[in-house]
Amino acid sequence: MKRTLFFALFALPFLIISSYTSRAQCAVYYCPQMGAVGYSYSDDETGHNMETIKKNALKQCQDLGGKSCTLLYATQKVGWGGFIRGKDASGNALFFAVGHQLSDAFSKSELRRKYLAADGIELNDVLMVTWKAE
Repeated sequence: MKRTLFFALFALPFLIISSYTSRAQCAVYYCPQMGAVGYSYSDDETGHNMETIKKNALKQCQDLGGKSCTLLYATQKVGWGGFIRGKDASGNALFFAVGHQLSDAFSKSELRRKYLAADGIELNDVLMVTWKAE
């Protein structure tokens, strides 16, 4: 009995670690030359494998015309995520992404804060997208 209990307690941390790392939240790719954005997040359809999520996001960026898509954001924590794309007063492109937020409102607030802190201007062509990864 003691031996079984010892092995059960010994194996528990490894089971917890492996179940935590198998969860993936999101990946966001961006091509500054073409303005293409690709993103993917974990759900029942996409799965919870970070490499699969990154591949899906990269493919989406390339399918939208991205020629030099770069991974700008990735996290393995679940929660609300999103990105914002716009311009500063000089016309330079701005792009920010967040993840692991508690709610859609927090996600939008954090994106807006980062965008405005970088002197982003609010025009009709500002794009903000959010999602919930499980």
